[in-house]
Amino acid sequence: MIEVFGGQQEEGGAVFARAWLAAGGAVEERDMCLESRERFEDSRDYWEAEVSRSGDDLGKRLYVFELPSSALMPRNEPTRSLENPLGNEAIPIVAAANQLTARVVAMARLLASRGAGVVVMAPLFATVWGMPAMRELLNEWDNSFVRFDYCMDGRAHNQAMAVWTTLPMDDFGQVCAHPHPHPEG
Repeated sequence: MIEVFGGQQEEGGAVFARAWLAAGGAVEERDMCLESRERFEDSRDYWEAEVSRSGDDLGKRLYVFELPSSALMPRNEPTRSLENPLGNEAIPIVAAANQLTARVVAMARLLASRGAGVVVMAPLFATVWGMPAMRELLNEWDNSFVRFDYCMDGRAHNQAMAVWTTLPMDDFGQVCAHPHPHPEG
């Protein structure tokens, strides 16, 4: 499995990587938070090599893109909303975040079209799901789109996440059913 933007395991990130490792799988983490790794946007050669793999080899690979909403999407950018998911692109960080999201979606589409397993995840209510490139991806593929809440896998907090995937994951979704409030609530 190749996990992109998963975050650092010791800080609670890399959700899929931790689960994959616990099940005995091998993981390659490619995250901008990991100093030993190239940034997604700077690793064109790596991604060209991945896409050029043979169909059988590529079909055995899983690519997980956990979109880094907190790192790339300005939290308090007032023009970004579900009605205007691209926000004010005159603000450089907003334009850069939109460009990165479009590149990630293009890579996810390309890998999926070649037979690879692909997962794209972000917070459920993130504006990224309303971006034109993401909406095209959601509408183009026969796939699963599921919600899961972090507290259902033993975490103390309840962050609602959404997952789009080429894999059958309908049974993966779990919505919080705890009777008590969570620490962030």
